[in-house]
Amino acid sequence: MRRIYSFLIVTILSFAMLTACKDNPEPIDDPQPEAPVLNTRDFNIIAWEGGIYNFAIEYNTDFEIEIDADSQPWIEFIQTKATTSGRLEFKFAANDCYNSRIGKATLKDKKGKAEPVEITFIQEEKKISEAEADIYDLGVTPGILDFKQEPFVWKVTPRYDYSKLYMSKLFLGMANYDGEYLGWCKMRDNGTQSVNLTFEQALEVIKGLDAITPGLKKIIYLVGWQYLGHDSKYPAFFAGNEALKRTGDKDALESLRWLMKEARSYNTIVSLHINMFDCYVDSPIYEKYLAADVLCKDRSGNLIHGDWGYKVCYPAEWDAGLSQWRLDTLCQLLPIAEQGTLHIDAFHSKIPIPGPDGNIIGRGSPLSPYHGYSAQDDIDAKKKIVAYMDAKGIDITCEGTGNDVGTGVTPREGWFPAYWGYSDLLTHLLALNAQQATGPNCSLEILGTNANAETIFNNGLPREQQFEWFKKDFCKKSVIYLYLNNFGRKQMQYDPGDSNGRNIAIFEKGVRTFYDRGNMHLAKDGNVLAENGDIFVPAVWLDDQSLVAFSENGYSTHTWTIPAGCTITPDTPAYTIDYTGKTPFTDFTVNGRQVTLSLAPGQMVIFSKAIVQ
Repeated sequence: MRRIYSFLIVTILSFAMLTACKDNPEPIDDPQPEAPVLNTRDFNIIAWEGGIYNFAIEYNTDFEIEIDADSQPWIEFIQTKATTSGRLEFKFAANDCYNSRIGKATLKDKKGKAEPVEITFIQEEKKISEAEADIYDLGVTPGILDFKQEPFVWKVTPRYDYSKLYMSKLFLGMANYDGEYLGWCKMRDNGTQSVNLTFEQALEVIKGLDAITPGLKKIIYLVGWQYLGHDSKYPAFFAGNEALKRTGDKDALESLRWLMKEARSYNTIVSLHINMFDCYVDSPIYEKYLAADVLCKDRSGNLIHGDWGYKVCYPAEWDAGLSQWRLDTLCQLLPIAEQGTLHIDAFHSKIPIPGPDGNIIGRGSPLSPYHGYSAQDDIDAKKKIVAYMDAKGIDITCEGTGNDVGTGVTPREGWFPAYWGYSDLLTHLLALNAQQATGPNCSLEILGTNANAETIFNNGLPREQQFEWFKKDFCKKSVIYLYLNNFGRKQMQYDPGDSNGRNIAIFEKGVRTFYDRGNMHLAKDGNVLAENGDIFVPAVWLDDQSLVAFSENGYSTHTWTIPAGCTITPDTPAYTIDYTGKTPFTDFTVNGRQVTLSLAPGQMVIFSKAIVQ
């Protein structure tokens, strides 16, 4: 755990000059001026172990001491040691777990003739050694991969810091199809669909998510909002899914606009999941794209089958002005610029080539040999699309790090502020910090991953069970992910002989994670914050004093050490959290830096002054 430098600097903001000692004070002169005077001298004290200290003061008037409310838990005025000139005694609580903090006391003339003197106590922090922080051990000689920051430059202007928010999808519906090509590849819809959530039901889910994540900004991309659902009618995305609309609305797009507006009341930005690559033969613009000759073809001029329909040739579409036309039309239909973000699915730089057994047997590059564009032309066209939307004030996030167009250049170019699948170890996870590249579904869980609302709310379970599942994953994954994103990565250690993926991650400022066969462990400065489905982790999205407690299996009693930098007192507001809201929680006791709790299985509690009842 974090310890404190063995001194406390006290700064006097008025009259300056107070001196502290713990043993025998030296006598000071008492000038006894004619006017009322409160006068102090600078001082330093030994503070981290606590104790009683007295400070020199000169005065010739009656005065009183006021301790600032936020300082009262750790600073106490005891007594005046002399009548006209001498010492004040203060008691400082033991605080070997604290970060830097500030305390204040004010000396006031009772008659109001002398100006008040405000004393500011500045307590410095002391980092513990690396050896003290390293509480996890793989038990074998580990393989080691060090983080090495690549030179980096943003090529777009991100509207959001995706490392500090919750990003996910909601699956609304799926267009059904028959496997016309190779018995499994889609070429068109079959006219039916499977609806999972209507727009009204999506808002009810968003309300529940916000109740579980109070105060946290969220971005939700809707999958299946168009035509007959997910993967329907591309490359067109100009009409809503009428099966999802509200009763009384003119059409599904009106309902979608309503959802986007209403979701903002629940800290949520709703935007869309679209596709710029696939082309189906039943699309309303299929013939238009055939005539414009912007679909991928082999050298003989035959259309190339991908895993999902034919494929759009990015540079050909861009040069024909059709990429711009598609995106402009979408932004005219829906307030995408107001939302400031858009997710492009399957934004591949190579064509997935399907085989007869249902597997991908190759990746085609360049995309369209017939057109004569190079693989670099394909990538440059993707950059143009992203830059075009950036100029409209819209971030583009994409499906995975494999779609990145900034890899392999120096300095590294930042085009996508977030990836849905975040999995590339050497070019992303151990080369860029969380603010430069992040994503909710990290393949290396020791670096932080996220609750997947798309999966959770698309499984047929009763809604209450879905929310309980989300709450569990949010606490065990997202809370830790948001916390870890505040610390620089230093090193990954792995067990070379363990295929189950036992790993340790070392972060800056004494933060460590250990992933062991599905169990995520977290510690800071040797203080355990998460283990075996139990967490006691700062809720960093609220403020630096809020914490989340959760237990997957429950416990009758568990004592946690309050993390460095946080303060919990018996008067700190605490709430049990679920999808219906919050209720006051009182089943805890505080003893110095220790908090003892009792939690039921699946119970989530937030300690925070930032949550208003």
